[in-house]
Amino acid sequence: MKTKIKFINHACFQIIRENSSILVDPWFNGKVFNNSWSLLQETNLDDIDLSNLTHIFISHEHPDHLNWSTLKQIKERTKQKIHVYMPRRRNHNVKENMKKLGYLFVEVDPYQIYKIKKYDFSFCFLKRNYDSAILFDVDEKIILNKNDCEFPIEQLQQFKQGLFKNREIDILFNQFSLAGYYGNQEETQKLEEAKENHIEDLLTTHKILKPKLTVPFASFITFSRDENKYLNEYIVSLKKLIDQNSSLSMFVPWYMEDISFECSRE
Repeated sequence: MKTKIKFINHACFQIIRENSSILVDPWFNGKVFNNSWSLLQETNLDDIDLSNLTHIFISHEHPDHLNWSTLKQIKERTKQKIHVYMPRRRNHNVKENMKKLGYLFVEVDPYQIYKIKKYDFSFCFLKRNYDSAILFDVDEKIILNKNDCEFPIEQLQQFKQGLFKNREIDILFNQFSLAGYYGNQEETQKLEEAKENHIEDLLTTHKILKPKLTVPFASFITFSRDENKYLNEYIVSLKKLIDQNSSLSMFVPWYMEDISFECSRE
């Protein structure tokens, strides 16, 4: 069986192998950030194969990435041991809560490459402020989950010259739209600039890191409180993203869709 990558929802994808699978940042239902974010479409756990789930990776603590309700649902449906990996933290509250749910929790240092010998893959967290990207080296494929980690151009160039000097990135997952507070409703210019900055970040990252395939994701949400619904007017349209960048090797996934390593669909 060849390694498969399946887009699940928002910032979550699954790396599926013959005898194991990895979930990244699962958030499948419910609202987050004090009910101010909703998924565009919720995920039914019945649609996900959890039978060989061995690892969950959490990039950072924001509730659209570290979602306790979803983690509880997953554990209630699985009997096997599941390791959860996160960057090292200053306190133990996440570790204690993971233990209560029945997970085997492992904290690791950022910018260190770790090898999971039993399952024959490597990973590394690339921390930036409160966020982290995750690098996976699985079955001779390099998968970079940048999600909403905003690296300056100089650091991306350092990655290309150092971390990825002798390896090509096969798939780059990158946020493409708004994911936070960018200004008040009347600050239209500021909000338009934030929208364009997300598009520019995706393009710049692709140009510098030169992945075989960029997958725009981590933005499949709607702003759902009366106080922040105005932000929905500034969400980046995937159609616009594709139309403006027809030469970019990009795959826009649909829910529960496999992403082929050989694919370069626009």
